[in-house]
Amino acid sequence: CGPSPFCHRPVKPWVLNNSRSPCGNSCSPRSHLLHDRHRIGISRAKRSRPKNAAIRRAISTAYYALFHRLIDASVNRLVAEEEQQAALARMFEHSRMKVVCQRVILLADTKKAPDENNSQLYPTFAFVGHPAAEELRKVAEAFKTLQERRLEADYNRRAQRMTRTDAETMIDAAREAFEALEIAEKTSAGQAFLLLLLTGEPKAR
Repeated sequence: CGPSPFCHRPVKPWVLNNSRSPCGNSCSPRSHLLHDRHRIGISRAKRSRPKNAAIRRAISTAYYALFHRLIDASVNRLVAEEEQQAALARMFEHSRMKVVCQRVILLADTKKAPDENNSQLYPTFAFVGHPAAEELRKVAEAFKTLQERRLEADYNRRAQRMTRTDAETMIDAAREAFEALEIAEKTSAGQAFLLLLLTGEPKAR
C-alpha cells in the first residue's frame, strides 16, 4: 500500500476509519499487526533468528497502529467532515496522550476515589470516573508501554538486542488494546478518555 505509518513510511495528513488505512487502501492497523507477526512467524518456522531491524520495525508498527486507532476513534466522534478530521488528527501529541494514559493507570490503581484536593488525579477522575474501567486501563497501559518500547526500538541503537519474543509481546499488547478499545469507546468514560487524548489532562482550579 502507499505511504502510511503502518507501512513504516512518513505519514501525511490522513483520514482514518475502521476499515481503511491512511494510504487509502484496505489495510487496517489490525491487518498490519497480523502481517508483522506473520513475518516473524515465518522466521520462527525456518528456525532462524529474525533481523534486529525487522524486530524493531515490528515494535514501532505495533505502537503506531494503536496511536492511529485512538486518533481514529476520537476524531470520528468530534467532527464529521473528512477535512476537519484530517486537521484535527494533526493536533494529537504523543507526550500528551501518554500523560493522560498515566493518569488513567493511577486511577485504576487508586483504591479511594480522589477528592478535589488531589490536583493530580481529580480532574481526570471527573471525566473517566473511579475506578477507571478495566478496558480503559488495558488501553492506557498498552499505549504507555508501546510508546516506551517504540522509542527504544527507533532511537536507542545501543540497547540490548531485541528478540522475536519482544516483538510478539508488543504486537499482542496492541491487539489486546484494540479489543479493549472496541468496548471502552462505547461508554461515556471511554469517550471522555478519547477527548482527553486530544486536549490533555484537565487542569484543576
